[in-house]
Amino acid sequence: MKKFLPFLLFLVTTTAVLFLPSPAFAAASMYLDPASKNLKVDEVFSVKIMIDTQASQAVGGAAIINYDTNLLEVQDADNTKSGVQITVGQAFSKEPILNLVDPTTGKITLDYGNLQSPVSGVVELGTINFRAKNTGSAQVHFVFNPTSSTGTSTLAGPGSNNNLLTSITDGNYAISSSTLALGAPGDATESSETTTTTEETTTTTEETTELPETGIFEVTLLMLGLAGLFLVGGFGIYKAFR
Repeated sequence: MKKFLPFLLFLVTTTAVLFLPSPAFAAASMYLDPASKNLKVDEVFSVKIMIDTQASQAVGGAAIINYDTNLLEVQDADNTKSGVQITVGQAFSKEPILNLVDPTTGKITLDYGNLQSPVSGVVELGTINFRAKNTGSAQVHFVFNPTSSTGTSTLAGPGSNNNLLTSITDGNYAISSSTLALGAPGDATESSETTTTTEETTTTTEETTELPETGIFEVTLLMLGLAGLFLVGGFGIYKAFR
């Protein structure tokens, strides 16, 4: 029995290791909120850059975003600094190491590094204030390559080269004209209401020109009275000259 004891211990240990629960892989996400919106030309709207770390902790991260410069314009969040910046979120306690918008290429970079205090759950990295410039479908999308650690959006976990980010959600914003075309339904309704009002006014005016029944009766009595006076006067003159 003693000969088989080491073998039994090895078998039990190996079996226990095989049936241990597998460690869960990190599945953090980065997305735009709102991801879609209907807009008018010259309308200014805000888009939040959000992260969801799930059950993991993040100690930094970077959002790299491209947008269509023909349709959208980023509004500067800090006029005291050179260049164009976006609004910093409340996700991390330290300021980002890079907050820069390139209005020529349409690239936004918001980088917090990887030395922040740990955060978890759903938090806001920053907010972009856009102005709709022209009509069209404006695409706003993250630069994301899960196999790379540079030049891509990331979400840093504790430890070196630990990118928690596994999925992203881009944005699509529909921009339409802000002017009302001629002959629109609103114009037609207004014209119809004006015509109806005019007809009602004309009808009222025509009705007020008719004499009431009491007026006709009074005129008739007056004419009969005058005729009677003429008859009486004529009879008196006839008696006087007879």
